[in-house]
Amino acid sequence: MKVLILNGSPRKNGNTSAAIDEIVKVFEKEEIETEIVSVGSLSIRGCVACNSCTKTGRCAIDDIVNRIAPKFEEANGLIVASPVYYASANSTLTALLDRLFYSTLFDKTLKVGASVVVARRGGCSATFDQLNKYFTISGMPVASSTYWNSVHGCMPGEAACDTEGMAVMRGLAHNMAFLIKSIAIGIATFGYPEKEKYPATNFIRSDLAEENAKKNRAASKKKTENVKTRIENVRKTARNKVTAPTADQVKPSVIRAVSRAKKAAEKAAEKEAAARKKAKTRLEQQAKKARQIKKDLQTKKAGQVKKNPQQTAKNAAGKGQMK
Repeated sequence: MKVLILNGSPRKNGNTSAAIDEIVKVFEKEEIETEIVSVGSLSIRGCVACNSCTKTGRCAIDDIVNRIAPKFEEANGLIVASPVYYASANSTLTALLDRLFYSTLFDKTLKVGASVVVARRGGCSATFDQLNKYFTISGMPVASSTYWNSVHGCMPGEAACDTEGMAVMRGLAHNMAFLIKSIAIGIATFGYPEKEKYPATNFIRSDLAEENAKKNRAASKKKTENVKTRIENVRKTARNKVTAPTADQVKPSVIRAVSRAKKAAEKAAEKEAAARKKAKTRLEQQAKKARQIKKDLQTKKAGQVKKNPQQTAKNAAGKGQMK
């Protein structure tokens, strides 16, 4: 079993290294192999969003990121340690992590992750949360300790004086070792947990607007039909109650009943007319909205074609070749 440790400090043998050394001592007792890679002093650029890694499984910028990737894939756990700069991690480290996690296509599920932050005074919690987000978006359990994984110290060697911080590092190492061993037994016994392919959607889906409008029109139509059915039932009930009595059979009570039935029929007719008018207005509004959406999409597409006609022609030619 192996844990990969990324040291994001640009200082050799600084306080971040002291925190890592305390963790490594425990791992040695737990018979867990470790490999430390110092990246804080390297020149690492951020992601350029070219997305070539989604096809190749490696970053287009061929540097330390691609050399760390196989080590990460082999490891059972990953520790990311960083000094705190302006309440966040070293930007060199975050540039590496952005590209490392995005460009690697292997499954990171159940690899144990942990972050360690070192500061003179403040900003540890914010940095701790920032680094943990890489693990929690990748299905990686996060190892914890008796406190948030932070150590305090300014000048080299001062971290050793933070007795509580060093105890937190040892507790983190023990917990992480236990998690790694337990997960290995669990995988051997039960296998990996079932994964559902999630739909990666945006918050706004203009392409679904017309479909939603159709559903709304169908619902309005059904509602109108239900109103018509209820009105017809009221009419039938009124007709069944109203008879044509002879002159000598007519009594005041019958006259009142006839009057009530007529009023009920008139009220039902008014409701039917109002319902029809309301349904018609709703359908017109939905149709107008659908036409506007369709028009906006066509305008947007035409604008893209006008803006870059050569690229559009190239894409069209490519689609023709695929066919």
